[in-house]
Amino acid sequence: MKSLITASIIIFGFQSLSAQGKSEVKFSLADYRWENRVVLIFGPDESDARFSEQKSLIYPTGDGIDDRDLKIVTVVNRGKSKVGELPITDESAKNLRDQFDITDEQFSILLIGKDGGEKLRSIDVIAPDELFSVIDRMPMRQREMRDG
Repeated sequence: MKSLITASIIIFGFQSLSAQGKSEVKFSLADYRWENRVVLIFGPDESDARFSEQKSLIYPTGDGIDDRDLKIVTVVNRGKSKVGELPITDESAKNLRDQFDITDEQFSILLIGKDGGEKLRSIDVIAPDELFSVIDRMPMRQREMRDG
């Protein structure tokens, strides 16, 4: 009987961990204000050509992302929207689309500054160097580079 209880606890624990790993989080830009710049990549779904190209360009630039305190958020109409690799709720994705007036089938990339303001918006794919250049010209980023 004791081994049955132990086995049940272990199985329940693994199920809980598995469920936690797949749980969605509510995403709010306000949670990142003054801590991170946020890149929002919107697309109809993961297979959209511009959406896929933008992701493939930006994700290999890990050091540049970390140096600039960037969080990458992907927002899709069909599929799972994410902050990094963490799934966000469908409500959070809809709220972002509404907040920035992005239609369900539209590709867009936006840069949100640490102050919460929109710094860049494009309906075309942006090269990481161009994105980083915009960030590096910001007064707050200039201070960060100067102060180390």
